[in-house]
Amino acid sequence: MSWAIATVVLRLIDKTIRKEKLKMKRLKISVCVIVLLHIILEIVHGEMHEKLEINLSNFQFAYVTIVIIFIPIISMIMILIKNISFQQIGAILLVGSMLGSFIFGVIYHIIIPGSDNIFTVNNNLWGLLFQFTAILLATINVVGIGLGIGLLKEDKSTSKYKL
Repeated sequence: MSWAIATVVLRLIDKTIRKEKLKMKRLKISVCVIVLLHIILEIVHGEMHEKLEINLSNFQFAYVTIVIIFIPIISMIMILIKNISFQQIGAILLVGSMLGSFIFGVIYHIIIPGSDNIFTVNNNLWGLLFQFTAILLATINVVGIGLGIGLLKEDKSTSKYKL
């Protein structure tokens, strides 16, 4: 009788572990999709900057290059590595870079008046694409923040299973 109970308990534990691994795999795939979309949109948005002759300062260029482009790629790679510590650091980097990107976008595209502001840019095709990509980037940044936080929560709940 106790053997049957032990078998049922072990099957339930195994099922739970498989469920948690599948959930983590889905989160990782979602991170890859969001980071790749983020990078593609950043490139398109950068092209709109060129078309509209909206130049970045040296600080803005460095910030965009490091925080908005490179760190999300690095975080994605770290999240895909099997080591839990790398995954957690990658998730923290993802949250930080997406939050940094979101704040940067809000400051320069909404708050500070100027040629980079979505409310004052030309209403031609390039201007509309500029506005659209700026808003879409902000949305993707929020999703990226949520995914990073979700990974951190999942890492804590699944680390007991040694994924």
